[in-house]
Amino acid sequence: MPTHDGGSSDLEADDGSNAAARPIKHEYPLPRYSTAGEVVAAYAESCSGDTIVNGAGEDLSQCADSQKGQYKIGVPRTPGQAAGGSRSKRRPSNQVIEGQSLNRKTYKHDTYVLRVLDEDQEVTTELCSEEMPLSTLQHDEYKEIFASLNDLFCRTSYRWLAQYKFRIPRKRYMKDHTSPFDRELTEYVQIIKNLVEGRDVPRHSVSDERLNELVSVMEGASEIRHVNIHVSRKHKPDRRVLGFIAAVNEFCWILRDNKGAMETNQMYARVEDLILRNRRRVSEDRGKDPRRVTPE
Repeated sequence: MPTHDGGSSDLEADDGSNAAARPIKHEYPLPRYSTAGEVVAAYAESCSGDTIVNGAGEDLSQCADSQKGQYKIGVPRTPGQAAGGSRSKRRPSNQVIEGQSLNRKTYKHDTYVLRVLDEDQEVTTELCSEEMPLSTLQHDEYKEIFASLNDLFCRTSYRWLAQYKFRIPRKRYMKDHTSPFDRELTEYVQIIKNLVEGRDVPRHSVSDERLNELVSVMEGASEIRHVNIHVSRKHKPDRRVLGFIAAVNEFCWILRDNKGAMETNQMYARVEDLILRNRRRVSEDRGKDPRRVTPE
């Protein structure tokens, strides 16, 4: 049976009477594949004398000649990268465009702005007024309030942990935990948070099964420790101080500590009255200032 070499099917007969066929070997050159650079260069040369126009009507004849040799094999081009390998610079979002205001954003749809009501004009002016300082508490008063809040939080946490006999991990580098002040406020927050996340806290141990709110309230009150340490820094606003007292009061109510809740209620009323008296005194002092007296 005849064999084929190189995929050729051409057969050649002998000169004599022998009709046996034998394969004829043809040496065909192997196909050669062009690289991407050669394809682009050939296309650019073929179009060098023609005019190439894109959909926008722009002439791209010179662009074809300038793109020779700018393609690299096997290196993909990332979005926003120019043909030469350099990235195109993106316009910053805060750059002012001609015809646009600096502080105005361009909206795709129609928008409108609400008008301030006439009865709210005075209220808006009072809220934006900077005549009254944000903090009117004296340094000693400020320091005493946050020290009392820190002690109340620690005592409430200790009573709750001792009442329900929670298992607290022992750490050798810490001293024995036998009193509320053997641990800092942030350490109590971490202990209770680990118990809640480990599902070791029964729901009946908190008021109205508010376990999720317990973690949020503790994280809000954990800043008391930071303020108590750095009390010499800028004072928190008066309303923020009342917010800290309210957070500790809510913490006591969640843990069903009636004693701590009553103490925080009394502290809130006392501090609020103190702030009102201080603000009243500041207003009187500003009224007596001769630089603020309007001429008749």
